[in-house]
Amino acid sequence: NRNLLVVNDSTFTENTSAKRGGAVMNATVDVQNIATFTATSTLFSENMASTGFGGAVYNDEGFVSFDSSTFAQNTFVMDGGAVYSNGTFTSNASTYSGNTADSKGGALFNDTDKLACSTEDLFTGNQAYNGGAVFNKGTFTSNSSTFSGNTSSSGGALFNDRDKLASSTEDLFIGNTAANGGAVYNSGTFTSNTSTFSGNTTTSINGGGALHNADDKLAIVNGST
Repeated sequence: NRNLLVVNDSTFTENTSAKRGGAVMNATVDVQNIATFTATSTLFSENMASTGFGGAVYNDEGFVSFDSSTFAQNTFVMDGGAVYSNGTFTSNASTYSGNTADSKGGALFNDTDKLACSTEDLFTGNQAYNGGAVFNKGTFTSNSSTFSGNTSSSGGALFNDRDKLASSTEDLFIGNTAANGGAVYNSGTFTSNTSTFSGNTTTSINGGGALHNADDKLAIVNGST
């Protein structure tokens, strides 16, 4: 898609791309015409990008928005098991389940200096080497979302990269696992406001069951448990 793509009540399953976006590639080629892809009540399942980015969706300098949609068991050998966003990403009341990336971001990879927003989403059972559910290299905000049972080496649910911004408000982090940062690995600035961290696990001695704050970076926790 290089213009406007609107999808409702649809299914994308078992699609494969050799490079980017197993199901959909959303790419802006003219800055005067931002590529826009929106999906509502849509299922993306078992899609794969075999050598590029984004098992189901690749967003290149465009805008993608998902509402009440499901990403399940999408895979990629590098970054962004379900979605790789090099643009603007918003998601509301959607489910990201069982997606995998061999490198970063089992469900979502948010690229350098880009914006990703999650509201009332569920991230469960996703897996990657870093950032079991989300790997952030830009600005990531999450509000009233749930991260459960995600796994990685660093950041079972969320990996916030060096000098980047991530914030969590009224989220639930439950039963995530990593060697470093059972729920969150922070190498930038991470803020948590009235979020709940419960039953997260680290597999190393100094890993931080809920939060690993690395490299003398800033983590701000207000009213969280």
